[in-house]
Amino acid sequence: MRNGWRRGAGLRIGRIVLGMLALEVLAMEVPGSSAAVAQNLAANGDFRTDTVVWDLLLGTQLLWTNLTEEGDCAASGSGLVSSQPGSGVHFAVITQCITLHDEPNIFAEARHQGYGTFTLRLDFTTTFNCTTGFLTWANGAQVQDPVTWKTLRLSGIPPSNANAVLVTLRAEDSEPHGLLVDGVIVASRRAIFLDGFEGNDAGEVAPCRWGGQL
Repeated sequence: MRNGWRRGAGLRIGRIVLGMLALEVLAMEVPGSSAAVAQNLAANGDFRTDTVVWDLLLGTQLLWTNLTEEGDCAASGSGLVSSQPGSGVHFAVITQCITLHDEPNIFAEARHQGYGTFTLRLDFTTTFNCTTGFLTWANGAQVQDPVTWKTLRLSGIPPSNANAVLVTLRAEDSEPHGLLVDGVIVASRRAIFLDGFEGNDAGEVAPCRWGGQL
């Protein structure tokens, strides 16, 4: 019985290894299937330990918090933006400038939680630092929920002379509020499955969304 179990387990492990090798070969041989094509262009989109590379555009402060995380990963966190008033409305806005590399399409999504209306916007620019040369743009909006994470998805076609895209995450409400953001993805293809492999608890290395079984 023990030998039979070993043979069965060995066959399953062998199939997994062969499958992984086959995927590696496909990634090397099929045009446009490399990891670079599907990678997340947004830096620190998981807000795992801080808010580095995200810029506060409107709001009193941008903080990192581990009190809530869109995938319930205890070793990760999210970005928290405290709003500021302006013209009778309270705004919470952060941005990130992302360099483009001749991507034919841009697909973006962001997880968010809070009050009011959340907006995800893409502004394409001719400059690499997203300061001038603004071209066409795309944006989408949806009403937020203060206790449930929602996902907003957006896509756009970069102009031929675009060198960067400014990604803007914005929430506005009639009252002071806090915007929680996490799981930001910007890629040249729509993400079917993308995981930042965040740990379960501090010091653990196992990704919290993954399980294993032989």
